[in-house]
Amino acid sequence: MSFVPARNLLPQLLIKWAGKKNRDLILLCLGWKEIVGSLLAQRSRVSGLKKRVLYVTVKNNVWMQELVLAKSKILLEIKTRFALDIKDIVFIIG
Repeated sequence: MSFVPARNLLPQLLIKWAGKKNRDLILLCLGWKEIVGSLLAQRSRVSGLKKRVLYVTVKNNVWMQELVLAKSKILLEIKTRFALDIKDIVFIIG
């Protein structure tokens, strides 16, 4: 019998528990660090997804500006990695 690391099963389990309706949000939450990089991921988090608009909470104005400048790159990365058609990202200080 071979063992599978729990981190490999986590996305599948979360999607199963949360349902297909929340699948895209879960994928984005789990993949946020790979999408924006470690530094920006420490200072921001995915907080919602509604009508193809991604909502991201950011620590302060400085990091919000960094993310705003990288918005097109982030949208492209999301489309490439997850094949999701996100039309916009709204950044919120929180």
